[in-house]
Amino acid sequence: MHRVPPLRPGGLILCLNHNVESVSSHIMQERSPIIDIEHTYLYGPATNAPHLRGRGFKVLKQGHVNNTYSVGYITHLVPMPARVKGMALGTLRRSRPRRAHRPVPLGNLYLIASRS
Repeated sequence: MHRVPPLRPGGLILCLNHNVESVSSHIMQERSPIIDIEHTYLYGPATNAPHLRGRGFKVLKQGHVNNTYSVGYITHLVPMPARVKGMALGTLRRSRPRRAHRPVPLGNLYLIASRS
């Protein structure tokens, strides 16, 4: 479990976490980038706020975050047969759209809390 840094009363904390309950997490399952050795605990909307409340924080706001990625990177992440993915990435390498950036709801959460 992560140790919450000490804050003075009224101090704010911003948490950005992957959402284990997101659509992308359910679609990608074990291929999801959030499933790795660095993420020792996976949060969801039901666990983030209680975790901080139990440590003396008042949750002020929480919600979802969109990530912005290139079309090429999004294509790289999408689960599809290797042959199809190779063709799609090959086509994108020869085109301008691969560098275009788009906001994508990949399943991240934010939470802002203050020290009570």
